Amino acid sequence: MTSNWIQLSITFAIEIMIESVNLIVVGHLNDEYTLAAVALGHNIIIMLILSTIMGTNSALETHVAHAYGAKQLRLCGEILNRTRFILFMMMVPLTLILSQAESILLFLGQDPLVSQIAARYIMYMIPSFFLFGLFDANRLFLNCLDETTVATSLVIIALPLHGLLSYYIVYGLGLGWVGVNVAMFITYSFLLVSITIYSSFMKNPDVREAFHAPSAESFKEWW
Repeated sequence: MTSNWIQLSITFAIEIMIESVNLIVVGHLNDEYTLAAVALGHNIIIMLILSTIMGTNSALETHVAHAYGAKQLRLCGEILNRTRFILFMMMVPLTLILSQAESILLFLGQDPLVSQIAARYIMYMIPSFFLFGLFDANRLFLNCLDETTVATSLVIIALPLHGLLSYYIVYGLGLGWVGVNVAMFITYSFLLVSITIYSSFMKNPDVREAFHAPSAESFKEWW
């Protein structure tokens, strides 16, 4: 039990570090307007997108834990697939709202240049956080099935990977602050693809039975 708590704490801490790398890298551009814009965009993403993802996935954790306790392994997988579809549906209105981020920030009195960069940063980052939402859902799914090591190992690999990618794309390729968006997309793609592959071929028989492709049941009992 203690080992699981430690691994979960490490995973959560590193996930926050990965997102913080963006601010560190952009800070080295020595452009106060860009840093302010990225920091503002980052906070808006946490407030609207990340909070929505974490709230949705926390419901998955509750339902999967109950289903696993009742040994309804097939249902565990259906809940995961259902959550994936719900995440996608929730991202649609959020994207529409955030597409007006520049106008909203200007209305609130923010600097025009900061508002413009922050709005672009947010829009470029939305696909990455959708991938993160899918990864986080899969991580919580595995946690409920007593498999915590995989996600922890993956985020430990992802942290230095994201740091190196960010510096290379921002400075090596000269993409500037846009480079952190590209690096974030690559990093979260790596996490999602890796945890999906692990889940598909894991030796744990419960995971093998519970982790399956979507079916008609995935579209039932959404409420």
